[in-house]
Amino acid sequence: MRIRTSAAVAVLAATSLLTACGSGSETTTGTGASGPTGTKAQTALAAYLQPPTTLPVSTPLSQTPPKGKQVYFLSDGIGLSQSIYSGFEAAAKELGWTAHVQTWEASNPATLNSAMLSAVNAGADAVAFVAMDAAALTEGLKAAQDKKVIVVGAATGNKPGTAGISAEVNSALVAGVTRGKMIGLGISAAAEKSGKAAHVVNVTAPVYASILKPTDDGVASTIKEYCAGCTFDNLNIAAHDLFSGKVPQLVVSYLQAHPDTNTISIRAAGLMQNGLVAALKSAGLTGLTIYGDSPLDAQIGELQKGEATGYTGNPLVVQGWQIVDAMAREVVDGNGDVYSSADAPEWWLTTDTKLDSGQPEFPAGYEAQFKKLWKLP
Repeated sequence: MRIRTSAAVAVLAATSLLTACGSGSETTTGTGASGPTGTKAQTALAAYLQPPTTLPVSTPLSQTPPKGKQVYFLSDGIGLSQSIYSGFEAAAKELGWTAHVQTWEASNPATLNSAMLSAVNAGADAVAFVAMDAAALTEGLKAAQDKKVIVVGAATGNKPGTAGISAEVNSALVAGVTRGKMIGLGISAAAEKSGKAAHVVNVTAPVYASILKPTDDGVASTIKEYCAGCTFDNLNIAAHDLFSGKVPQLVVSYLQAHPDTNTISIRAAGLMQNGLVAALKSAGLTGLTIYGDSPLDAQIGELQKGEATGYTGNPLVVQGWQIVDAMAREVVDGNGDVYSSADAPEWWLTTDTKLDSGQPEFPAGYEAQFKKLWKLP
């Protein structure tokens, strides 16, 4: 595989807003180029075609957590965060804890630090934040550390042991890598079946590089390993374009300029993919396959209608329960950081996956599994 990279890849800290969108030079390959042979990718992908039956962290607490804790969730209000909070709130209720929401603006990362400070000053026993670099809330983490407030990050790329952070759930450094592998295997397996090379554009946002890059790299390295004759290129979406809803038109423009591209890999599909299928249809672009991670109900609906090809299942409600579990482990046994090296529940979803409707939550019976871990009746 030839990997095509941007001429200048702008990777900024999560507190920075990018001002440009670009993809780099490439060598055009005809869509008829032959792809990989055999079943190597299909065999590797088979392990992810069924949902897991148990939680990734399954060691019971030494005792039931005490009631009455005040736990805060820092929310940017987007659909992904709202789904996680619904699980967070339900889990807190089971423990007799009170859940609070402290809002911030995704387009202004500085407001995350203010939200953290507000939660700490309001008397939080524990605080959770999602999908942001620790650099965006340095003062808030210091305040939490000074007051011995438990802080749990979720879906971030922060390294284990980052000052002020007690645990990382669904770490991009672990789960994100697995998701990249799954997407790469999905693309490679399809190329094996068709006998045609996949020419992939990977749609990502460097403003979230610490979170998304492990998955981007996982997709690229897996395609390189499993998909002979395939190509890979990054399309970097600038922050102002991301937050103003311009992703679909930028993808369309890229595809029109690169007609050999036949496969789209998109990060955080529930955030970045909205409107893409309609934009492709409007532009008359057909014969494309779409793969991604973190879908919401709309993307699952597109998958079921055959308008998308494959997604990594991302049980966001379960993730909310996991955050509360990490907090409970810190309260009771001081070992919430067991999550920092744990994978997330993983399941590869395709048009053949039997789903009732919307984003699946798994493993089955997760609520009862958590209650058992917490020694609740």
